[in-house]
Amino acid sequence: MTSVPLLVFSFLISYVYISRSGNKYDPSLFAPFFLLHMPSNSSTARFYERYPIPDVDLHVIAFSGGKDSSTLVLWAKQHLPPEKTCFVFCDTGWESPVTYKFVESMNRRFMDSKLIVLRSQTYRGLVDLATKRKRFPSALARFCTEQLKIVPMIDWILKQEGDLAIYQGIRGQESAARARMKQSEDFFARQIKYREDPKQFRRKPLFQDQVTTWLERRSCKVERPLFYWKTEDVLKICRENDTLNPLYDKGFERVGCYPCVMCSKKEIRLLADKDPDRIAQIRSYEKKLGRTFFHHGTVPDSFCKEPWIDDVVRWSRSEHKGGPKGSWSCMSFYNHCE
Repeated sequence: MTSVPLLVFSFLISYVYISRSGNKYDPSLFAPFFLLHMPSNSSTARFYERYPIPDVDLHVIAFSGGKDSSTLVLWAKQHLPPEKTCFVFCDTGWESPVTYKFVESMNRRFMDSKLIVLRSQTYRGLVDLATKRKRFPSALARFCTEQLKIVPMIDWILKQEGDLAIYQGIRGQESAARARMKQSEDFFARQIKYREDPKQFRRKPLFQDQVTTWLERRSCKVERPLFYWKTEDVLKICRENDTLNPLYDKGFERVGCYPCVMCSKKEIRLLADKDPDRIAQIRSYEKKLGRTFFHHGTVPDSFCKEPWIDDVVRWSRSEHKGGPKGSWSCMSFYNHCE
């Protein structure tokens, strides 16, 4: 267990840094230091730990089929009033068949078969989106998350009557960026900040006018009850309750889009080895669009000039160095991606 002096030292170091940098005090800024030293043997205790539940009309659990959101489903069953709780899944049309089967299993076991599935009203999934945009998404053009997850989610929220709380399985340990997030905040924080000072934004946030009108009579918070949990805590709870997506045991580190256009070399190789049919699908879509699925820079230029899927797979199985260092971080402000 972490010693008290070490925690105090971490706090003091972070306090000095914030003071000298001129940043306004914000408890969330201390998160990275404490997350490094939290004990990892408290999974059960954390699961039953009391959490400040907001007084709202509807508690909405964002479920993706990943380990964190699966743990969040179990947490919700323990802590939230069932008559005021619902579960939402944003379907991109590009998940693994294994994930779709797992999602339906979770729906039957823990959601009374009442899972709300949200889909784009404009596009019939990722392939249709790419076809109409005449290109696949990339690190610099992440319209997949925006159009297939964020837009359907906000559109659904704006149709609700009453105050809401959206629950996400975000954990601070996942990255430095997530460690700086708040455990609880306004879901429409961007729209609220834009209303107060539009000049700090490069473009107008999605649904700005509709959200502004909606917020005049309602509110929408975002809660992250697993924020201080570690990976081992989540995995332990999932394995104890048989709620772990089978893709994890096949070696996949993430189970969102299958695959994500920003996945790592390791994930590409694993997909090619485990599911060659998916590679064949990508090959056919590339031929149809005349564009590569993976963006330029996925594969180093010294290996091939254009990252067509067969070249990308060949690179993933090679010892050739270069390309992105590790996996890209696919995360929007609303954190719908795993």
